[in-house]
Amino acid sequence: MHNTIIWNKDELEMVQPSSVYRETFDQKVCIEKEFYVIKHALGHFPQIFGTCTLLDFIRISCMGGTSKGLSLIM
Repeated sequence: MHNTIIWNKDELEMVQPSSVYRETFDQKVCIEKEFYVIKHALGHFPQIFGTCTLLDFIRISCMGGTSKGLSLIM
């Protein structure tokens, strides 16, 4: 099973007419916003957090559920 949050654009287009696509898109936007809000703070503590990229943050975020308590796993 693969979490749709980490799918690339081509993979996501396969499910575009579905609610899974819309939910995935919305969650990616939310995760990206969260990352850019905390990115500056993470940079102040590299000895604790290391280098955290957007892709790292997305992968970490998809380990949990969505805000609705649903996991975007197919």
